[in-house]
Amino acid sequence: MKLPRFDEEAVSPVIGVILMVAIVVILAAVVWVAVAPMADENLQSAKIVKLNVKPDRAAGTAEIMIQGGSGLAQVTAIGYSIDGEMNTSGLWTGTPNIGDIVTAAGTNASTRLIIIGNFSDGSQQILYDKQI
Repeated sequence: MKLPRFDEEAVSPVIGVILMVAIVVILAAVVWVAVAPMADENLQSAKIVKLNVKPDRAAGTAEIMIQGGSGLAQVTAIGYSIDGEMNTSGLWTGTPNIGDIVTAAGTNASTRLIIIGNFSDGSQQILYDKQI
């Protein structure tokens, strides 16, 4: 009768590591398949509207000029917020044209100016956000 040897292993350490890596890869793939459709639902394509903003601290205003962008044709309105307070009159209603200029009043050296665009698909997007 042969006595069992306790120094023998059923699976080599290399095979064990390969199996563990394979299990982790399979689990990651399963999680990705479950989560990926949820990410696609929340993504929106960004619309590009180019603005040129020139603050005039002495006058307390900021001159905003439309320079173009691929999303300009989809704009229905552009509004702005100064230090968190939304301007209800807005800057533009309707589609602005390249070269249009409007002045946002009430700015100073510590003003945070946020310009928000409304688009024809019902979405809103921040076009400009800066401390001026």
